[in-house]
Amino acid sequence: MYVSRNGRVPGLGRRIAFVGTGEPEASETCAEYLDVLCLPSWQDRCTDCLFDAVVAERSLQSLTLARVLPHRAVDFDRGFSQVMRYRSSVRSGYRYRLRIDDAERPFGLSSKTRSSLRRKRRKIEALQRFEVRWSIDEETSMQNFRTLVNLHSQRWNTVGKPGAFATQQFTDFHRDLVLELLSRDRLILFSLWIGGSPIAAHYCLCEADTAFFYQSGVDIQQFSDLSPGNVCHLLAIEESSRRGLRYYDFMAGGENSYKNRFTRPDEEALVTTTYFRSFAARHLLPVRERLPF
Repeated sequence: MYVSRNGRVPGLGRRIAFVGTGEPEASETCAEYLDVLCLPSWQDRCTDCLFDAVVAERSLQSLTLARVLPHRAVDFDRGFSQVMRYRSSVRSGYRYRLRIDDAERPFGLSSKTRSSLRRKRRKIEALQRFEVRWSIDEETSMQNFRTLVNLHSQRWNTVGKPGAFATQQFTDFHRDLVLELLSRDRLILFSLWIGGSPIAAHYCLCEADTAFFYQSGVDIQQFSDLSPGNVCHLLAIEESSRRGLRYYDFMAGGENSYKNRFTRPDEEALVTTTYFRSFAARHLLPVRERLPF
């Protein structure tokens, strides 16, 4: 975690939050399910140490836990609500996680969804000079990464939004991460090409028994009726299964997310909670965050 100063409003102390949060969305490098990272057997002890540190540091007036899994939000609340009596909590979307190792339900998909996706894939594969370019070494990984950045940025720029790769810092972070994941065989990154031009790119990060879908890019000017983005999900799910993984995690989405086409969301929502040590901090710090300076 990191501590920041709220110097614009005297007397409101400092704020603590997960590293990677608190910046404008376009430059945040973190994803969902943020937590204290440790060996499972040490989780309670590490969380207790965090509680103790907050209790001891009286200058900390607020603490934000962003996009936390619901059961962990409950664990954190047991400790922090004793130290910081005022809080603000909101839902931050739902987790969409597909179990892909069930032999009775291939790839975890319903027969209807599986048939629809395979039909779309066959139509794309029938187009002239179709190919899938997988990341198998540094050269192909960097080619696919550039394709991902370009397609993703073009897609969002057309609707007046910057997209995830708007800052050089964010782009450099993931370029380095792609090579790190490749070296540990934890990268799923590929692109779809038609007639020598890219139409989609897909980026997943693998850890333990799960492939986490992180980002994608799609050429929405062409082939949108064939849903190349959804076809990419099918290819990534098949690759995850080939690697012996148990889950394909679509990450967070709203109640009406397109991810509902693949799997149902968790019943409980992700949680973002901010705790405040004083009544003044509870009411003044949120105002300060909205000030344009």
